[in-house]
Amino acid sequence: MESGGPELLGERPGEGEVAFAFLGFSGVVARVGDVVAAIDVDNLVPPELYERLERVDLLLFTHRHPDHFHLEAAMRIYYDHTPVIVAEPSVCDELSAYIPSSALVRAPPRAAIRVRGVVIGSLEGRHVCPIRLFLLRVGGVRLFHGGDSGYVDLSRLSANIAFVPTGSPSPTASPEDALKMVRDLRPRVAVPVHGSDEDVSRFVELARGIGGLEVLAPQRHAAYRLRVL
Repeated sequence: MESGGPELLGERPGEGEVAFAFLGFSGVVARVGDVVAAIDVDNLVPPELYERLERVDLLLFTHRHPDHFHLEAAMRIYYDHTPVIVAEPSVCDELSAYIPSSALVRAPPRAAIRVRGVVIGSLEGRHVCPIRLFLLRVGGVRLFHGGDSGYVDLSRLSANIAFVPTGSPSPTASPEDALKMVRDLRPRVAVPVHGSDEDVSRFVELARGIGGLEVLAPQRHAAYRLRVL
């Protein structure tokens, strides 16, 4: 594993590698091969990272809560990079007055769609409002993002790297639910997000019992590159 600054996202990861920057809450900018996906970035992208982003191919939002989605920030990313936006339908509804319908994809409650060569599995999560969970497949790499959902059955899916929500301020996520997600998905790498320091520490402690699992507790605004295959 390599850690550093935003320059790690400017370099194409090797085969079987993922590069990502953690923004806080469940915000992530991830690169697999030539594909850059920004997920639940709200208004959290720091200027030093934004200025280095040469492209954003996919912009995904699990739901419309303000620690995940920010209208003006989403519009800026769209007009700077013209990604396809894949989001829980109420987010698409809010964006539809400002962004062409051809760039908006309403994430279905349980289906796989192909967008710009990436297969995106969309799954209904458990939260206080409608929420979607995402499983992206780029080449042989499968990347899961759980928003800030509570546990739902993921046992028919698999991932190589999983961003799992561990709690605060979500009323549905918890370290125990994050552990269940990881047990279902069987990733090589689990990244605990969306939780207090205590939530993340609790998840790390619980996950020690899973053989073959690497847990990376990310620092906000840090970037990482690691092998997941």
